[in-house]
Amino acid sequence: MSRKFDQYCPVAHALSLVGERWSLLIVRELLHGPKRYTDLTNGLPGIGTNILAARLREEWGVNAFRALFDPQAARGLTETYVLRIDDDVFTARLVNGSLEASVGAADDADVVVELDMETLFALTGGELEPREAVESGRARVEGDVEALERCFRVLTLAPRIDAAV
Repeated sequence: MSRKFDQYCPVAHALSLVGERWSLLIVRELLHGPKRYTDLTNGLPGIGTNILAARLREEWGVNAFRALFDPQAARGLTETYVLRIDDDVFTARLVNGSLEASVGAADDADVVVELDMETLFALTGGELEPREAVESGRARVEGDVEALERCFRVLTLAPRIDAAV
């Protein structure tokens, strides 16, 4: 059961979310490191995929883009990506390699991609190539397909490697 604290601060909001059924178990699974969507469903027997998707959507929002962001891959890029993920819409804007993430769709996107949460996890986890997602119908794209490929090189769960300069 969700607790509402009637306070407008991130801590109160987080406590409201963590109080939701399944949320603590999802957090427990993610404490061990990044997980694929299917790993989460396997590790949480009895959770419906609609519930898992809803809980992930409530906890990640715009902050997910910051967690997925690979500044090395974004170096020098200036592009705008709009991601329509299930019922949510986000904009990831790169300005000379820096990320600005927001809720809603930008009007000047280089690429707009519509996909579900499972496809997003497959793309960011490297299990699915962007062109394959489009060809199989798992993602619909408006705009530059090459920008879509750059989008999932920049937004990725791939480990970061710091090289000595």
